[in-house]
Amino acid sequence: MIRSFYEFWIESGSGPLVNPVPLARNVRRRPHAHHNPLDPYGSEGRLRYNPKVPRRRPRQLPDERWNEPFAALRSNRDRAILALGISNAARASELLGVRGVDIDWGDQLVRVERKGSQAEQWLPSSPESFIWLRLCQSEGPPLDPQAPLWWTLRRRDHGEGLAYQPMNFEALSAVFRQVNALLGTNWSMHDLRHTAALRMARDKRLTLRDVQTILGHAHNRRHLPGRGRRAGHRPSPGVSGRPRGARKASCAPNRRRLGLRGERPGGPGQRAVAPATRP
Repeated sequence: MIRSFYEFWIESGSGPLVNPVPLARNVRRRPHAHHNPLDPYGSEGRLRYNPKVPRRRPRQLPDERWNEPFAALRSNRDRAILALGISNAARASELLGVRGVDIDWGDQLVRVERKGSQAEQWLPSSPESFIWLRLCQSEGPPLDPQAPLWWTLRRRDHGEGLAYQPMNFEALSAVFRQVNALLGTNWSMHDLRHTAALRMARDKRLTLRDVQTILGHAHNRRHLPGRGRRAGHRPSPGVSGRPRGARKASCAPNRRRLGLRGERPGGPGQRAVAPATRP
């Protein structure tokens, strides 16, 4: 039937020059039928009318169009989430699971729980993302170290009266639906992860190992400190068995090489965001 379809368009002059469907399919034997185990396997090839699906390039948000969806956001909470996602390439579920104790204001690190392995990892983030995060915290209630970091902007009734609820994936998807309806686009939170990964891959200061570590693809749970369930606080270097003065986590790349250590006119080495109360 498929061959007759191509024959019709070939006769009308609108189809391909050669019919890609074999003439007699019943003549074709099953690949490696009656194969002698002592003989090597030969290449059978692929059916001509069943071509290999080409590999698609990952979706990314161009740098010149980043300001459009960012300006279309309606709250500092949404701007903080997008700024963190574009700087540390964390997944949406990983960012939504961040609590107050997972924010290190001094070193500008965010602790996430990796999808799949459930391992904890500290990710460096840009100074701009912490500025938007500080603006988001200034508009809401005081930050509770054990409470979720992201909350809904509207109070909802769940049987116990009106109250704010922790932000979930459906609420984050609604944010992108509003932006896409306004701009006529189809961006998603996962596109930010692709964009951040491609930006890091183009950065000559980062090795492939650094990029894989930040993305969580080079994760080895046995070599990560604090790989169990989340504790209420970050263990000190003496408790975790690492010498004092060591790096925060073996999976955290060098921040100076990443170029994420912000400075302000007050002097070199100072953070762009002044820490309030360190968890």
